[in-house]
Amino acid sequence: MYTMFSTALKQAYENSLINRNFVEFVKLPKVTKKEMRILSLSEEQKLLTTIKASDERYKIGILICLCTGIRVGELCGLQWRDIDEVTHVLSIRRTLNRLPAMDQSKRKTELVIGIPKSDKSIRDIPLPSFLIDDLKAYKAQRDKEKVAAGDIYDERGFIICNEIGRPIEPRTMEDVFKRLLISAGVANANFHAMRHTFATRAVESGVDIKTLSELLGHADVSTTLNRYAHSLDEQKRKAMALMEGLYQ
Repeated sequence: MYTMFSTALKQAYENSLINRNFVEFVKLPKVTKKEMRILSLSEEQKLLTTIKASDERYKIGILICLCTGIRVGELCGLQWRDIDEVTHVLSIRRTLNRLPAMDQSKRKTELVIGIPKSDKSIRDIPLPSFLIDDLKAYKAQRDKEKVAAGDIYDERGFIICNEIGRPIEPRTMEDVFKRLLISAGVANANFHAMRHTFATRAVESGVDIKTLSELLGHADVSTTLNRYAHSLDEQKRKAMALMEGLYQ
């Protein structure tokens, strides 16, 4: 917001509409970083076990996020054409979010399909084979619903959808996540914790930071470094421990 106001008022000053760019006198408050909630290995395993046993309709969405680290808006915007069953690659090309309605005389908010937040957010993510198998089984169920619904079925092909093919909004997925956490006996966490957990597990598994940044769709590698420095520090310690014998 500071940058946008500053740019706008700078242009207004250059156009002689105002006599100063007053944003120059604004001092931004210090940013306090919130501690990230990351699921431990045991918590993640409990959640995975619960997902497999659950009859939650949209549980596949939670599994996708755990395995890929995608954002909830990206999840809700996924369509079947975004998955290549041959190469096992998931393409992130759009997001779906509930935003303030353009015409608020009819409704306060509306579901909006948009483009990802940055160019780097448009990305391809390889999927594990077991997830492809789960998605095939899930699609078979949705195909049966499509036949039963007939002409009223939404033909856009959203992966996470209701009985007539219409997309599910992020808040619904967040509620599903909360219920699964409770069933698994895992302490409360927000939906974004799955993204942090994916990134942490990736670092723990030895994934290099550049690759992880691309998988997460971060606009800059520095974003990934800043957020997951704690995990990288642990990896450095392990690496140095492995080398101890060389110098004794």
